[in-house]
Amino acid sequence: MPLLLRWLSLLNAALWWGGATFFTFVVAPGVFSPQMRRLFSAPFSVGYIAQTLLERFFFFSCCCGFVGLLLAVAQWGLLGRKFGKCSWGLLTGLLAFYIASELWLFPMMRNLHETKYFGRSAPERQRAARSFGAWHGVSQLGNLAALVGLTFYLRSLARPRGTEPAHPQENPNQNPQLTNRP
Repeated sequence: MPLLLRWLSLLNAALWWGGATFFTFVVAPGVFSPQMRRLFSAPFSVGYIAQTLLERFFFFSCCCGFVGLLLAVAQWGLLGRKFGKCSWGLLTGLLAFYIASELWLFPMMRNLHETKYFGRSAPERQRAARSFGAWHGVSQLGNLAALVGLTFYLRSLARPRGTEPAHPQENPNQNPQLTNRP
């Protein structure tokens, strides 16, 4: 059971990290590529597609976060294994970021995006465009910070807990305990 829970936790974190990496470096740039802009000539279309994909990715991330949380609680409850403070902080912080994005940031950005293109007046559209640009930058920085956090979270799960290195240093010059050997 301990090995299965550890493996599931690691698998979940790896899928989450892989999904975030793929979305950030492949999907998002692909949506805004010149080919997509030519295919969807209306400027609103590409942004709407990106928002829809981003919302689905963040929903996926929320699911991975909840699964990670359940697995951490299972390891603690069933096995008495403590979850590291750093791992716990990363997991809850990432989950809070993705939930806040789902419930607050994306609806606001969707409204700004629509106003940017379909607002009643030119000044309203310009204000929405400036505001959308600023929040888009915040969203991008948050996504990159989350990717860094996911990297550290995955590393914290992949590192064996409470084990010493399999092969301690054998060089007597580097390990003073070995200098008194016969």
